[in-house]
Amino acid sequence: KQWYQRRVAITAGDRWVHRKMVEALGDTDRNQNFHFRDFKLILSDYLNINLPEKYKDWWQEFSNTSANTMNLKQLQEFFHAFMLETWLLGKVILEGYNYGKHGLSVDQFNKFCKRIQKQEISTEKRTFVMSKRVTGKKVSKKESKVPIRDFYTMLFSRENDIFDIKKSDNMVYSLNYYWINSSHNTYLMGHQLTGASSVEAYIRTLLQGCRCIELDCIDGPNNDPIVWHQNTWCTKIKLFDVLKAINRFAFVTSDYPIILSIENHLCIEQQIVAASMMKHVFKNKLVSIDISPEDPGLPSPDALKKKILVKNKKIQESK
Repeated sequence: KQWYQRRVAITAGDRWVHRKMVEALGDTDRNQNFHFRDFKLILSDYLNINLPEKYKDWWQEFSNTSANTMNLKQLQEFFHAFMLETWLLGKVILEGYNYGKHGLSVDQFNKFCKRIQKQEISTEKRTFVMSKRVTGKKVSKKESKVPIRDFYTMLFSRENDIFDIKKSDNMVYSLNYYWINSSHNTYLMGHQLTGASSVEAYIRTLLQGCRCIELDCIDGPNNDPIVWHQNTWCTKIKLFDVLKAINRFAFVTSDYPIILSIENHLCIEQQIVAASMMKHVFKNKLVSIDISPEDPGLPSPDALKKKILVKNKKIQESK
């Protein structure tokens, strides 16, 4: 229990937990107490995870109250402890490593890097990836443990990126010569039929380095296009809000171009509105040249740095 009860920095994940609890309960009071059934509801509705009743014992031990409830801060810590450390790491990534409450031993960490990451790692490299640059704190070369929270942070840091820009291939060839990090139904936070759509999903995807994101554009009320998984119970978000988020976070992790893959269900009038929105939001970042199918190649990634491209079926001139 003491392993779980420690200060947790406010992160995007924490804000997500808070927002989802507010959506589920309709209560914005940060002092609101939550029950185990509320947590199960969040996991079921937004992560498509059905939490077994056996974990109720964990909840009761963690809450340490006669009512078996948690406030928002406790809930955030429990979310990290259960989802990130116990479930995601223990049951998926680090299954079979038998690490202790203080984290991975140096030998276990090196074993993970060699067996799972397929790379040898020196003491200097281990110290670097777990250093202040990654975890926000200093790490001694003599430190005998890699804390689980720091290990998790390292997995999602730039230091663990599969793409090494310093060793990358020449980026001067036609864009279609390259594998492109792409996302499908980018707007969804959870289930494909009943999940929530969120602008935050685009932010998260872009910050993870994705270069091609999908927008399902549907006619919205008052001539205002929306992004929605059509003919499902998923929620809807405004296209304009999505474009603003893309414009802000497009080039945080990479200068290489962003491709907006448009699934276009808009009428002609709202297509014109959507095009105007893109021009207004993206300004000179938007590539507006007409690329003919007869052209022998596309511009290169280097030539398109900090540019946004739109991939969309062209309106027939007869219409």
